[in-house]
Amino acid sequence: MNKILVILTGGTIGSIADTNDVRDITETSPYVLLQEYEKNYDNLGYSFDTFQPFTTLSENLTLDNIHVLLRAIEDIDYSKYDGIIITHGTDT
Repeated sequence: MNKILVILTGGTIGSIADTNDVRDITETSPYVLLQEYEKNYDNLGYSFDTFQPFTTLSENLTLDNIHVLLRAIEDIDYSKYDGIIITHGTDT
């Protein structure tokens, strides 16, 4: 089984649309992507650990957010994973 670390930071890919089709981030919305993957492709031999250092839309991303992300990446034990995915939006 391949082990992948997914770092969720929000952005468009981690947002959901409300009833007025306005995109927003919630504490759980970034996980929708993985839930869809597991529902449709769970038999491909991948397991996921997740980490969410912050949650923000791309247009609200700040240099402080980038520093938080960099510190988080420095603390990863890369030997535990076959790959790492960082999700964010299309505006960055």
